[in-house]
Amino acid sequence: MELNLSHLEDQHLRLLRQIQDAEEARDSAGRVAIAQFDDHRERVNDELAQLRKQLSWIEREIEQARALQRPVTKDTIDVGHVVTLQIGENHPSDYVLVKDFGGRPVGEVKTLSTQSPIGAALLGRASGETVTVETPGGLRTIRIVAIQ
Repeated sequence: MELNLSHLEDQHLRLLRQIQDAEEARDSAGRVAIAQFDDHRERVNDELAQLRKQLSWIEREIEQARALQRPVTKDTIDVGHVVTLQIGENHPSDYVLVKDFGGRPVGEVKTLSTQSPIGAALLGRASGETVTVETPGGLRTIRIVAIQ
């Protein structure tokens, strides 16, 4: 799972520059002839709204990419680890442990948030351990098959 954090950060800087340019253009609209002022200001405000929307998306993606960067040690589970879990009698499945957003697959791997009961219970655990967790659906027994 290769993340291109550098590319996302470059896009983030580009959007910040575009927002600054658009704000300067909007502020200079006062120097445009009165008849053109409202139209110019409306177009620039629309552009600013779009740029801010893109910036918000990029910031969320950067946060996710940083959260998914793998930790150095594989001895115990931490945010960013891919873990193979057997939940109850189900077949083992791979999950990537994420800080605060879960449920969205990352490639072939499902995410598991540390904000969830299962994700919180896994932090600091080692391969081979079995944990029983109280979830909204009842007690779950989770066996940690592997940490990648």
